[in-house]
Order: sequence, then structure tokens, then C-alpha cells
Amino acid sequence: MMINAVSNSKVPHITLQIGASYGAGNYGMCGRAYQPRFVFLWPNSKTAVMGPQQLAGVMSIVQRATAAAAGKPFDEEADKMQRAFVEHQIESESLASYTSARLYDDGIIDPRDTRTVLGMALSACHSGPVQGTKISVFSDRSQLLFFLCATAGLPAVPDQTKTTAGRASSGTRLSECKIDWRVIRFKKF
Repeated sequence: MMINAVSNSKVPHITLQIGASYGAGNYGMCGRAYQPRFVFLWPNSKTAVMGPQQLAGVMSIVQRATAAAAGKPFDEEADKMQRAFVEHQIESESLASYTSARLYDDGIIDPRDTRTVLGMALSACHSGPVQGTKISVFSDRSQLLFFLCATAGLPAVPDQTKTTAGRASSGTRLSECKIDWRVIRFKKF
């Protein structure tokens, strides 16, 4: 729901990271992928795909399963060293100074200046055009039908239909998709 709300909202987005921001949480809460007007970090914030311990644990599980599948013994000492290395690397690469140096954000701000900086960011947003996306998650009805059929595990037979742009695209015949349309509410496209 959060991803849908953020991607379809029509207001300027400003992101302020005040703590750890990992993976899908970073993405769903208006991370850089949503192109917010501004992304600011507090000095203590961290940004990464996963937390260091979680990523090291996943790597260990994968290596253990690979060794078991190959019938080879698992080296616990090497695993311990690998975990420590991964934890150290991810911890150092998730720091605000590291991510800001790579221009993943618009700057690290002093927490005491947050109100002033956000005020200036809101003023800058107000000075420019305020417009969000006018596209829904699905660009045309055939994509929505295909998605619904695929989600329900129903066969969706593609046919050549015309989209609003007039080009041929792979669509889904409504007659081929056995969905009770009375229970689905469509947003007008």
C-alpha cells in the first residue's frame, strides 16, 4: 500500500533519513528510486540493502547450502572470517558520509537545523511546478487484465489489441480470463 501511495501521489516528495534505512523499507518510504525532490540525512543515518548482520547471515546460509549440495565439508573458520568481513564492509558502506559522498542524497544536515532545511526545501518545492504522476500502476487495461489473470493463476491468452497510443501490444481477451468482475473495483484510467 505504501509503495502504491508514494508512486501515485501528486505532491513533492522530501525524504529525511534519521536512522537506519534498509532494503524495501528505504524503497517504500520514498527512497531515491522514487525521485523525491530532496533526500537529506542526519549524520547517524545508515542506508543499505540489508543490515550488516542480516547480509552476512544470508551469505553464510547460501555458502553452507552450496557446500552441502556439492557434498563438501563446510569450513566454519572461513565462514566466521567471511561474516566478519561482510559485516565490516556493509557497516562502513552504509554510513551517511559514504552514501553522501556518492551523491545518493542531497546532503547531511545537522539535526538542529532540520526545521530550517526542510523549510527551505518546502519553499523550493513551492517555487516550482507541483505535479505528480498521472499514470496509474498499469498503463492500460490489457496490462491490468493480464496481471489479474496471472495473479489468479488463470490462463491469459494474448491477442493483438490497440493501446491508447495506437500501437499494437500484447493484451488479454476478457473472455479468456475467468474473473468475477463484480468484486473488482477499477480506478478510472
